[in-house]
Amino acid sequence: MDEPPTLLYDNNCGVCHWAVRFVLRNDPRQRFVFAALNSGVGRSLLQQYGVNQSEDSVVLIARGRAFLRSDALVQVVRELGWPWRAVEVAAILPKGWRDAMYDRFAASRASISRRFGLVCTVPRIEERARFLDRAFTEHHHDVN
Repeated sequence: MDEPPTLLYDNNCGVCHWAVRFVLRNDPRQRFVFAALNSGVGRSLLQQYGVNQSEDSVVLIARGRAFLRSDALVQVVRELGWPWRAVEVAAILPKGWRDAMYDRFAASRASISRRFGLVCTVPRIEERARFLDRAFTEHHHDVN
């Protein structure tokens, strides 16, 4: 059996926490595992896969390689399956365009988090085993 897809995310970003919650809700096979980019596990995986540790991007480790930015998002929806896999059609756009759109969105994620009230959350008890780092801080909010 191959290693589960591992999603590395910014633990201090409301948009990133929303994205993790989205994957948790839409991963019926419960294959994904998670770690904060700045955790020991996250830093170790970044080093192991040769990803620049200053990379400000979601990173997906899957099938023996690291996917960054828009490539990571395309791979996440591919792993989630239908209906989310339909979003994979975005992969037909040139990588440079996709990454430029990703970077533009990422640059405004703090204001998006504020505007939509997105907060950092602690996973539910039944979800916690899927988090490799247990990197939760007291400023995160429990999710019901």
